[in-house]
Order: sequence, then structure tokens, then C-alpha cells
Amino acid sequence: MATNLPPNFAQEVVASKLNIPTGFAFLPDGRILITEKAGVVRVYKRGTVLPAPLVDLRSRVNSFGDRGLMAIAVDPRFSENGFIYLYYAHEHGGDPSNPKTARLTRLRVEGDRASPQTEVVLVGTATGGSCNDLPAGSDCIPNDANHMGGSIRFGKNGTILLSTGDGGTSRTVNDNALRAQDLDSLAGKLLRVTPSGQGLASNPFWNGRAGANRSKVWAYGLRNPFRFTLRPGSGMPYVADVGWHDFEEISATRPGSNLGWPCYEAESRTAYEGKEICRDLYERGPGAVRFPLHAYSHSVGRSITGGVFYTANAFPPPYRGAYFFGDYVGEWIRVLRVDADDRLVAGSVETFATDTNGPVAIELGPDGSLYYLAVNSGELRRIVYTLNAPPSVSVAARPRQGRSPLTVRFSSAGTRDADGDALRFRWNFGDGTAASSVPNPRHTYKADGLYEARLRVTDARGAEATATLAIRVGRAPNVSIVAPASTFRYRIGQRVALAGKAVDPDDGELSGSRLSWRVIIRHCPGGVCHTHPLITATGAKASFVVPDHEEESFLRIFLTAVDRDGLSRTRSVEIRPAIVGTADGERLVGTELRDVFYASGGDDRIVGLGGDDDAFGGPGADVLVGGRGGDRLVGGPGRDVLRGGRDSDRILAGDGRRDLVDCGAGADRVVADARDRVSHTCESVKRV
Repeated sequence: MATNLPPNFAQEVVASKLNIPTGFAFLPDGRILITEKAGVVRVYKRGTVLPAPLVDLRSRVNSFGDRGLMAIAVDPRFSENGFIYLYYAHEHGGDPSNPKTARLTRLRVEGDRASPQTEVVLVGTATGGSCNDLPAGSDCIPNDANHMGGSIRFGKNGTILLSTGDGGTSRTVNDNALRAQDLDSLAGKLLRVTPSGQGLASNPFWNGRAGANRSKVWAYGLRNPFRFTLRPGSGMPYVADVGWHDFEEISATRPGSNLGWPCYEAESRTAYEGKEICRDLYERGPGAVRFPLHAYSHSVGRSITGGVFYTANAFPPPYRGAYFFGDYVGEWIRVLRVDADDRLVAGSVETFATDTNGPVAIELGPDGSLYYLAVNSGELRRIVYTLNAPPSVSVAARPRQGRSPLTVRFSSAGTRDADGDALRFRWNFGDGTAASSVPNPRHTYKADGLYEARLRVTDARGAEATATLAIRVGRAPNVSIVAPASTFRYRIGQRVALAGKAVDPDDGELSGSRLSWRVIIRHCPGGVCHTHPLITATGAKASFVVPDHEEESFLRIFLTAVDRDGLSRTRSVEIRPAIVGTADGERLVGTELRDVFYASGGDDRIVGLGGDDDAFGGPGADVLVGGRGGDRLVGGPGRDVLRGGRDSDRILAGDGRRDLVDCGAGADRVVADARDRVSHTCESVKRV
């Protein structure tokens, strides 16, 4: 879907085929450095992404879930010293899903490479498992679950500002979030340090020791400040903090500011209000917290991406001096204006772009254009203003894959020019044959291989735009996911085994790096879904541990096989969570699909609807009721009631307690002990 922009604005793709890009920065000579989540820094140079990375730190970066290489910055004196700065989750070994730490590091660039041997850790030198296990005040940036934060900016006199998250989880109230209110913890902070990572005497909580954590703190009380920028002129940090259940926030952050998390979300009290730290904060009154200058509810967006102030002259006057920001889930970019006192100008918030494919980084380019990373499409994009808008190009092809010789019908239907100019077409089929100027040509590929067909469209005044398609000629591998099955139901903390197989008609069975796994979390609050990358792996077998993510989510697993000609095929499977009770006891109702229920410590009532369900009782006095389908009801240690549904069920009550078993309409099979009361409607009863 094309991005929607105001009149006379146009969008161009600068770089594509990026692997989960997270940040980018401009070098003085025009090169662009682009970070990828897994730990690779790419170089964009003279119109292309170089094949060799600037640096590959994948062995040092933990990219499980929302972790990874998050930010990059270029030293203001780069032309002299060659320094760049990175912020990432550190992999110290062990299970990648375990608690980790984060770090700010510096590397030296020489030419188009930066050796990992030049890396120096500036902040986050204490590493290992959880920061909670280290002495208080350790130089440790926690990353126990997610909420990394992740921006680096240079302030006046070469000082470095870094935003860090609380390192906790978003699912429930978690004491790790309280670290955001602790000045001796580096969690949930905006830090301001020297180029060597030391605190500054001009910081608001300086205690006389440059290495002390509180001496590095500029502001605190942040949840997940994924992006921030500095207002030109004043240097005021504008911090965008990703919210919890209700609001996304933008705050003008004065020195010493308490932004309120986890006691406040925007100006509202949270579920942490019973915590002593929050009670003390409330007693000090609203003046103890600096509330955001702009907040928006989750009906508008759910994951804010802080942007930049527009200080160039290429955009029309209404946009000059304005602040651009985005939302990853909402897939939009908006603009607002503030006055000289950093107060929001009433009525100034406007939508600038929609359908942006997940903006995760927004920067002002040296050419006066607005650049952003569209993570969902793996692209670095540029938004320009022009009186002659370039054409909007749409391409299609049928078929896009098949055996040679393969005749493909290409289409440019939907291509248009906003100004109504006449258009010229030029198709390049990618196989070395002559180009075509026909809008909707046919072309026959004679040799097996992977081809990129490109359409360039030019209007009558010379503005042009391009679009590409991948054409695969040959016999692609046959791929199957052996495990897990779509009926598998997982629990938080459970290790899930992956197994797959691929056989190529020409190459035979594929293995190793020819097979690649990708697992994502689909989070669907209110039925509106967005994606969280979880893991990638290679080989026929792999595994991962299910993280503690928010409710209304499920997992999607992809297996891709690629043969020696570059032909590929992907298969996927979705797996859903088990339904788990709580210690308080609750009513757990299933779906029309297969469900797996686990009662917890309370007296739970489990009701299956459709599908072949499994229900397991817990320590409480539970009620397990089958539905349509062949269900399995297993009593727990408590005194349970087990009632079969309409179909043939398996009921296991033999746990030594006096359970009540009531069979349904089907031919149920019951296993019970001598103390259980079994209804006369049960046809097959085995006493143990």
C-alpha cells in the first residue's frame, strides 16, 4: 500500500532488503550507516548498500524478542577521530531468553569497515545476568525482559545523551519497573555523560563521583524511551516514551525531571499505585512530576517513535521548526509545533503521512529531506517536497514463479501521476535482455534463476520513480514444518522445539543455512495487530523459550528454504497460547478451536467450547467442563468436578481426592480412584 502524503510531497526508497533495520546515521561524506536488529551495521554508499557490513557484532548482541542493536550515533568530530557509538543488548552467554544487560559502546571506522577489536564499552561495563544480582550502584543497564529504550544524541561540548528503558515486562505489575524511580539504577533514565562514559558536574544529581550512576542521570521515571531528540537552539531533550496500557507520551525534559513512570502513565495513576515508591510520589503532589506536553491514547497508536525538529528550508514554511514523530503500530507520521517555552501550540497536531509500514527511526537528512526507517518492509525511505511530484508506480506480474521457460505478464495498472502528466515506461527484466517501453509487456525467461524486474516511470517534466518485482524461474524446494503443529498450545516460559524439512527437486534434501526460521509475536490488542520479532535461526531444528508478552497475542513461525539457484519457498504455522488460570480463581472459557487449559492455585472453572480440548486441574477445587469435540479432562490435587461434553471424552480423576465425575452425551472413558463419585451415565470406568 502506498504511503499517503500531503500535496506535492513524494516518497522515495533509498535502501531496501534490510533485515529488521532499527536506526541510521549520516556520515559527513554522504554515506549512511544503518543498524540491523541482529547486530550488523550496513553502509549505504553511492546509491547502494554495500555487500560487506561496516561491522558484524552478532556474537555480542542479544536479539531475542524486542532486544537487539537499537541505536547508532556519529561523533561530531568524526572526520578527525572516526568514532561511532552503538547501543545494544549484550549477549554474555546462556539461554538468549534469560535476563541480559545493555551497553553503550564506541568503535573506530576506517574506510568502510570498523573492526570489533576497536570497541570500547562506555556505559554498561557491568554485565552478566540481571543487574538485580549485582551490587547496588553497579554500572549496569538492565534488560531483564524488554523495554531497552534506545537513542543516542550528542549535546553541547561533545556530551552524550542516552535513553534507557526500565528493562522490565509489560504483561503485569513488575517490581523491575520501579527501578525507573531509583537514581542509583541506570534503568528508565535519560543519561548525560562525557565521551568516556563518566558523569558530569553539571548534571542535576551529581554527587561528586563521576563514576556514580546518579551523577550520569539527567532525568528519570521513563518506561521505554525508544527515541528522543534535542531541540535545536536550546538543546532541550524531547523524549518519546512508549506507553503501557493507555497512553504514548512526548515530554520536554528539563534537568532533574521525574517523568512519573511507573506511578503515572501520562497524567493518570497506574496499577503501581499501591507500591510505596508511588504512594510517596503521590503525597508530594502533581508538581513532583513533569507531565508530557503531548500524549495520545491507544485508540490512535500504541508505540511512539520520537522524531526530529525540521530546521531545513526544503519543506514549505508551515513545517519549518515543527516536530515530526511517528507510531510503529499506527503506521503514521505526525507533526506538532511548540512555543518558545516548550508548550504545545493548541491545534497544531496534524497527520503528515499514513501507511508508513512501521516507522522506527526518523531523521532530518543533510539534503533537507525527511528520512525514516520502515521496519516492516525493510526500507530506508526519503520524503521530499517538489512542485513536480514524481509518478506513483504500481507493478504486478503473473505468474511470479514457475519452471523455465516461464512467460510472465507484467502490469503497471494503478500507476499514475498526481499532476496529470503523460508518462513514459521502461521495463528492465533483469536477465540481460532488451528493455521494453510497453506499459504492460510479456516476457519469457529461458534460464532458471532469481531475477529482479524493474519498472522506471518518468513524467513529462522529468520526475521519475521505480518499483521492482522478484521473478523466480525453476523448481523451488518443497518445505514442510514438522513441529510444532497448529494444534500445539504453549505456556509462558515453555521451550518450543522447531523441526522442519525441505527437499529440492534438483539439489535433494536441504540443510544448514539453506533452512532459516523466523518467529514473530503477533500482538492484537482490541483486534488491531502488530508484530514483535522474536527469534531467527538456521538449520532443520531449533528451539526457543516463549517470553512473557502481553495478552491477546499469538506466535507465527516461518520456515524458508533456499536452493543453490536462489529459489525459495516459505511455509508458516500459527500457534496459540494455552489458557491459564490464576491463584485467585476465575472462569476460563475456550474458543471454537482446540484449547489447552491449566487451572492455577484458585478454584477455577474451565469451560471448553469447540475443538478437541485439554483441561488440567490445579491445586484448587476446580470445575472442568468439556464442550463439542473429543476433550481430555484431567483432575488436579484439589477436589474437582469433571463433566464431559457432547462427544467422546477422556476423563482422568484418579488423584487420591474425592472428585465428582459427570459424563456427557458421548461414549466417555473415565479413569477414577475408589473415592471418586462417578455418574451412572459414564459407560467406561476404570478404577485405580
